[in-house]
Amino acid sequence: MTINKEEINVDSKEKWTAEISRSAQSVRDSQFVTEKGLITEKALEIFHIPRSVQDIDVITLADEYNCALEAAIVLFLMASRDGEPRTGANLYSPGIGLLFWDINWTASTKLKIWRLHQALKVGCKDDLDFVIKLAYCFLRAEKNNIAELWTKYFQVNYQVMQEALNDARDIFASHYRMNALEEERAIDINIVGRIRQVFVSTWQNRVAKITGDKPVPCLKVEKERIAAISQHCIYSQTKGEEVIMAAATDGMAIVGGYPRQMPVASFIVCLEEESQEEKSNFFADQFLPIGSLVNVTKKGKKILVGGAVEFPSAVKFYYKRTLNGDGSPKKEMLSVSEFVEEFVCSEFKEEGFEATGEWIGEDESDRAIVINWTEESGCLVAILAPIKATESKSILKVGDTLKATIQKVVRDPNGKGGFVLTSLAHNPCVPIEINAISLSPAGYGSEKIEGQTLNLSVEGFDEEGNPLLSNIDSLKEDLGALREEISESEKATKTSEKSYIELSAVAVKIDEDEEEAVVVIERGKGIVHPIKVSQTYVPGGDLKNLRIDEKIIVRLFNRTDDEISVEYFTEEEMKSMPRSWRLNETKDKVVLPLCLEDKDLERWNVRSELVDFVKRHSWQYCIGARINSLKERISKLKEGNSVNATVRKIDYNEAGEIDKVYVIFGDSVPASILGRSLSSTEISEGDEISLCIRSVDPQTGRIFLVDKEKELELITTDIQQKKETITRWQGNIENSEGYIVSLIEQVEKLQYGIANARTVEYAAERIVWLSQKRSKIEQVENQIQEWREKISSVQKELRELRQKLKELQQKE
Repeated sequence: MTINKEEINVDSKEKWTAEISRSAQSVRDSQFVTEKGLITEKALEIFHIPRSVQDIDVITLADEYNCALEAAIVLFLMASRDGEPRTGANLYSPGIGLLFWDINWTASTKLKIWRLHQALKVGCKDDLDFVIKLAYCFLRAEKNNIAELWTKYFQVNYQVMQEALNDARDIFASHYRMNALEEERAIDINIVGRIRQVFVSTWQNRVAKITGDKPVPCLKVEKERIAAISQHCIYSQTKGEEVIMAAATDGMAIVGGYPRQMPVASFIVCLEEESQEEKSNFFADQFLPIGSLVNVTKKGKKILVGGAVEFPSAVKFYYKRTLNGDGSPKKEMLSVSEFVEEFVCSEFKEEGFEATGEWIGEDESDRAIVINWTEESGCLVAILAPIKATESKSILKVGDTLKATIQKVVRDPNGKGGFVLTSLAHNPCVPIEINAISLSPAGYGSEKIEGQTLNLSVEGFDEEGNPLLSNIDSLKEDLGALREEISESEKATKTSEKSYIELSAVAVKIDEDEEEAVVVIERGKGIVHPIKVSQTYVPGGDLKNLRIDEKIIVRLFNRTDDEISVEYFTEEEMKSMPRSWRLNETKDKVVLPLCLEDKDLERWNVRSELVDFVKRHSWQYCIGARINSLKERISKLKEGNSVNATVRKIDYNEAGEIDKVYVIFGDSVPASILGRSLSSTEISEGDEISLCIRSVDPQTGRIFLVDKEKELELITTDIQQKKETITRWQGNIENSEGYIVSLIEQVEKLQYGIANARTVEYAAERIVWLSQKRSKIEQVENQIQEWREKISSVQKELRELRQKLKELQQKE
């Protein structure tokens, strides 16, 4: 084929002409030039405003609606000058996010800040409401010279707020006709609906529809594209409704059960008509803050909450002692943030304000502590807890066992840890560390036990007097039982004598960077074991074949030793470690025994944090696993179904012939097919081939495939073999029936001989023969019956094969 360069040049000219025409029209549509090509005032302003064209469109329209200041503030709090979102996926990102979180806080401190942050979002219908609320509270505090105090108490990022708001005010003052002598006006909270309408009018090209994807909701951005909605986004719309995706960032999200790199919506604006919002809904947590002591009355079935009798005490920030990456312990730190009455936005508190309340736990009284705010059917509800009469220390002691209900597992917004909210008989709200119910520091799969009541042991008390509860002894006891069950199992692999057992599990994490997955096994009584699985031990040797939260079958085996990176040990600790421990060949790991107890480490005089870490690690990794079957997906496969499979890998034998072909088909189901089951050997990796499912076993994961042509051949052969078998058995029956006739004749002769016997001995001898002949007749009759049953069964199989052959031939 000859390529005509002139044709390419002509084509390129046409494309450039079309692109220039489109760009010129875009410039006119944006009102940067007039129809005659003259530069407009708007275009001149753009050169002085460090924002995108679409952001400037928002501010321009907002100026016409007299809400330019508010719009500019929203834009600068929504994203940085570079377009990096400050909310949603980046809400807690250090240096850019609007809120602050420290993964090294203790569980009690995390609970306090989590409640404060949740309350800040209550009353907001979308992210626009949220940033306007933050801006109003910050500027109000700034005016009263308490902005730093307010941000520290509520753990809002002071530097980010100050920088964003200053940038917004500078632009408004410089470019939107604010008189230099005029005093800067405050944010008008009554025009939030107007600001929303400006965004709706300006950003129609960012409208997207909410889908029903799980476990994270997504937005349908275009016909073929979707964007995940960050878990930190605020929006009141549900599946099928439209919203504006005002800002997004690249990130990972679980879509279709697998982590995918995709856009993550980080600022959502709801498409709603302008309405007069109840400002008490907006600021309820600011004039009735979390931790306030309130009066409680009952009106019929309703619980009513009055004003604050006493405002919250200071927040004390406690930090855990944990190991750094270099093995050194983190220092214990404590900081305090005072609550001052000037924080209270009393201007929005309506006269005679009463909120609806809801008790946590069974105890009720005429006074309570507001521990949270929530929304029910658009109405705000204060979550109330009774005032503690006594501390846990006065009624509990170390070693006690308590019944605790797991209310909620709260994950750190950045990092892998979190805390667990539990409920006790004497205290309905007790936070514990996530590693108190899991040997894994990340607590993989801990959400599986939410709502369950467990027997937890008291290990001590935290800085607030709450009991430090633990389920670790129960986890270790069950792991010991599992190891014993594996050791006594008669099942062993083909390549070794290693014993194993098989159990149901679900995958909870897929990590392509580390080439491993985490599966969890639920054992009942609140026991969940997370186990890491190398990609090598995933069906098909590919993590892409897995799905989060899908039922699978895992093969468990006992590991022989544990390995811990040397970075956790100091040089002195390495020198003093027990003699049975050793360094591996590369000297970057310490190899040590499994299932260590306190007595095994009592002579190792090192940091207590390291002793606890090593002991837990030796239990956490005492069992290995390989995924044997994708049970849930395989159970949906039907024998006889045709499938189109893609060739992933081909194994050859010593003669250079195809031994086995590895394929993937359907919903990423891996399988293999023997070379002798293929009708053609002319295949390569990446080819698509038509196959049939001959048999499938969800428990073992075995799938027997053949290609369509070979299936026709095998079915035809099976039909012929079954016909021959039926003919042979029918011949056997005919021969046996003839044999029975001769046996009956012999029986008649024997009976005659017995009846006319001349001697007793002669009769006795023929009686024995008669018994033998009758027994033989019974045996032959049973054999005939067995053949007839087999013929009936094979005839049924024959009919099914003929039907299957007919269907395959019709598909051909």
